[in-house]
Amino acid sequence: MNVPSDYLVSRIGRFVRQERLRRGESQRMFAARVGIHPSTLSRLEQGKGRTLGIQYLMQILKVLDVESRLYELIRPTVEVSDTENV
Repeated sequence: MNVPSDYLVSRIGRFVRQERLRRGESQRMFAARVGIHPSTLSRLEQGKGRTLGIQYLMQILKVLDVESRLYELIRPTVEVSDTENV
């Protein structure tokens, strides 16, 4: 899959923000549950979280209880030819 990382980070950041707001949590509260600094969460939500480690991304998805939806989040970027090798 050849997808620009900026696009993925932006898409994931928007998704995290939407889910956090849907749950009525502040950035500070949510960041504490995840174990990251609120400014790190803010950068991710703004699409600037390129340095966020995969372990933190997975922890965010776990706290949101949406790990299984990760594929749905990035699926629109997968081309048919990319899925043939999966």
